[in-house]
Amino acid sequence: LHHIESHRHHRLMSNTLTLQIKKDSFDAILRGDQTIESRWVYPSNKSLYFDPIEVREKGFTPDELGFEVSDDEGIIYFDTLGTVLGAPRDYAYLRLINGRRKDAPELTVEVIEVSHEIYVDNDDKSYLIEDTYRGKKVGCIALGVNYTLGRIVETKNIK
Repeated sequence: LHHIESHRHHRLMSNTLTLQIKKDSFDAILRGDQTIESRWVYPSNKSLYFDPIEVREKGFTPDELGFEVSDDEGIIYFDTLGTVLGAPRDYAYLRLINGRRKDAPELTVEVIEVSHEIYVDNDDKSYLIEDTYRGKKVGCIALGVNYTLGRIVETKNIK
């Protein structure tokens, strides 16, 4: 039995995304009231949520940004740097920490499903936002990633 537990613990640590979370969302997940955790994707954090497929050297103009279907696979022309994204990273667990103290409350929760959402206007055009990345202004589409949460597998420092 110990061998199975240690293998499960290793999988837990190796495929877990650690994120900071506000207290109200933390408490709602702990109670079971919140079953989806959503995050915005920016040029500065894109590799946390997606494996970039490639970066096109000439970049993209704002008009070229958005979702494309090629070879039945959906790809996202994400930012003016030329980043092309595929599917979101498939994490098994989210480790959610409320605060930055050593003894901050935390919980690890199973991820049932990962999906992404591109926010569009009434004409179905992607909303564009601006981010500072490595000291430069970069345009990107308004992209969110959603984690459908399952059972809580571990808690720490919960009072």
